[in-house]
Amino acid sequence: MNNFQQLFEEEKASFEEQRRNEVFNKVHSTMQFFRMLGDVAEVYLTGMIDVLSSAAGPAEEIRPRGPNASAPDRPTDGTEPRGPSEPKP
Repeated sequence: MNNFQQLFEEEKASFEEQRRNEVFNKVHSTMQFFRMLGDVAEVYLTGMIDVLSSAAGPAEEIRPRGPNASAPDRPTDGTEPRGPSEPKP
C-alpha cells in the first residue's frame, strides 16, 4: 500500500467518525427539544385546560324530548320521588 492509499484510508476513517458524531449530536439535540416541548405541554396545557373548563362553568343538563322521554325528577318504575308508596290492591 502506498502513502496515498494509506492517507486516503486514514481520512476516510476520520471522516466517518466525525460524520457519525455530527449525526448523533443532531439527533440528540432534536430529542432534547421535543422532550422539552412535551414537558411544557404536560405542565402548562393541562393546567390551562383545567382553568378554561372551570371558567366555562358547569355544563347544562340535557333533557330528552319526545313522547318516550321521562322527567328526570320522576323514576320510571312507578314509585314516587319521595320514596316508595304503599302496595296497590
